[in-house]
Amino acid sequence: MKPARIWLFRLIAVLLPLAMLVLAELFLRLIHFGSDLHVFIPSALNHGYLHLNPEVSKRYFVKEENATKGYEEEFSAVKTKGTFRIFVQGESSAVGFPYLFNGSFHRMLKYRLEREFPEIHFEIINLGLTAVSSYTLADFGREIIRQKPDAILIYAGHNEYVGALGVGSTSRLGNNPFMVRVGIQIRRLRLTQLFLGLVNKLEKQNTGKYSETLMQRMARKQGIPYGSKKYRQGINQFKYNMSRLLSQYQRNHIPVFMADLISNEKDMKPFMSIAANPANQKKFDNLIRQGETHMTNGCPDSAAKIASAIVKEDSIYAAAYYLLGNIYYSKGKSDSAALMFRKALDHDQLRFRAPSAVNEHIYELAQQYGAVVVPFHQVASKFCRQGIIGSEIVTEHVHPNLKGYSMLADLFHNALVNSKLLPDQHESFPDEAFYSEMPLLRMDTLIGLFNIIRLKKGWPFYQDESAVTEGQNNDLQQRMALGIVTGTTNWTNAMDTLYRDAVRRQNHDLALRIAESLHLQFPYDPRFAEKAGGHALSLGNYRKAGFYFAKAFEILPSPELAQQAFVSFLKDDMPEKALPYISYLMRESTGGNSYIAMRSMVENIIQLKAEYRISPDNNEICMGIAGEYFRMGNFFIADKYLRQILTRNSSYTLAREMQKKIAELQN
Repeated sequence: MKPARIWLFRLIAVLLPLAMLVLAELFLRLIHFGSDLHVFIPSALNHGYLHLNPEVSKRYFVKEENATKGYEEEFSAVKTKGTFRIFVQGESSAVGFPYLFNGSFHRMLKYRLEREFPEIHFEIINLGLTAVSSYTLADFGREIIRQKPDAILIYAGHNEYVGALGVGSTSRLGNNPFMVRVGIQIRRLRLTQLFLGLVNKLEKQNTGKYSETLMQRMARKQGIPYGSKKYRQGINQFKYNMSRLLSQYQRNHIPVFMADLISNEKDMKPFMSIAANPANQKKFDNLIRQGETHMTNGCPDSAAKIASAIVKEDSIYAAAYYLLGNIYYSKGKSDSAALMFRKALDHDQLRFRAPSAVNEHIYELAQQYGAVVVPFHQVASKFCRQGIIGSEIVTEHVHPNLKGYSMLADLFHNALVNSKLLPDQHESFPDEAFYSEMPLLRMDTLIGLFNIIRLKKGWPFYQDESAVTEGQNNDLQQRMALGIVTGTTNWTNAMDTLYRDAVRRQNHDLALRIAESLHLQFPYDPRFAEKAGGHALSLGNYRKAGFYFAKAFEILPSPELAQQAFVSFLKDDMPEKALPYISYLMRESTGGNSYIAMRSMVENIIQLKAEYRISPDNNEICMGIAGEYFRMGNFFIADKYLRQILTRNSSYTLAREMQKKIAELQN
């Protein structure tokens, strides 16, 4: 046989199997087998919008049963003028666990930014996923860049050991970063999904239904000692992936804001304390129990002798450092306590909490790639007793409580404002005032509490706190929270039940909070914005009413919403915001000509207010503003300006006379 023919047969032998695989892949796609694993997919409800693919985490979990889902927040496929687009990346704390939806820091941030910069359309899209590692963040980068973000917010780093593809996880593809990246891309193939689906089915038949928590399924239950090879691999994995991600954003001139991490240092014992010499394990465990008994009996010096002796003999036994931390804390020696608690965290071999080295690398990476560090750890420490982070701000081992999430939202907000990415002129809200305004219900707090109780019942906590859920069960919000956590109802249905109950009882304040919360969850549905505006109007909160009527009008313009918006803005003395709605009514409503005089009065007020800002002591200008408001029947705002005049000149006759007329008309 000729050499050329031999080579042809060899080539066919190589290409034929490849061709068969390609055809099989195409066939599977043709019959719609498997999942499209792009980061973003088109919305099935709103044409022209995208959202996070609920199946995308299958790229990273070896077992599909462990795959998690994130938010499906819609944003325009074509970025419109006046839009400020922010993507949030991270793990379960970025998602907002143990709370749902509006308990997350990104929703709190959106609520605040929308009120401070109402002229800007904010899209804050949370791409966080529970139990993922930095491989997921880095893999998302390219597809995020295509969506033209104005800023990226990152809160991540706890899952490099036991998260998906973590070095100590059951869901890993090896230690070579290049091969892991190849494996991630292969998971997108339908053939790979078919093969892994068959493997998972066989495993299910052999092992039965999963009864373990996600934490338990993801961890290998193996200790990773401080400074060991696997420990260093976890740190290097974070540095490698974050360098990839941040370098992409830097090349594309996208501002990045990274928060450093917090953990429960003070009120969470190490999950796993392993002696360097296995022969000492039982002895050390018993000694720690003796030391804890000494602490309970008020003998910290006796406990200190035990803990110090263990540390001297074994420098990696985490429980000894934790005991020393408690001893120093009890004596008010905050710096020493903080050091010992940090050592206990670093030497905890079950690595559900990021070691302190991760925060050090966050600062190094930010400096290298021009990112802004948001100092969450520093600010959270100042909030906690003796400057050591504990249960005041963390629910269990790493997830913040509502106060913690609001603090993180404040820090990202301040970083964005200070970056000059947003206009200098804006209405500013103090941090505490914003937190009190955030439309969170007692149900939100209870959902978080019940989720934590369920989590702590399992490994590695094994704490039974079921008594917390007992007692009064006639409270509607508690019943709804329990229903959501146990799966007997969902959040939307629960909110609908609470809203109808609040309306029935004419509780406008609660109804407003519920409507605001629903608007945050469904920002493109005008019904919730309109309801919020109506309740705000009933409460005399004209600024909030105008904001929500304007939002509803933006989504679905109508003469009724325009009327509500312009009335609310005028009652709040904001004629410049009312003017566009009057112009719309002149064009679109059947009685458009009746608004000509109103528009003239509003334009006069805008002009007079501009002059008044230049000459704030001019009573004639002030009287002119009061007169225009009086003529349109807005007596409350007219009286506001009359009082300003009389404060400067109590004998100003025209002001006194107009006040008298207002009193007569109101009576």
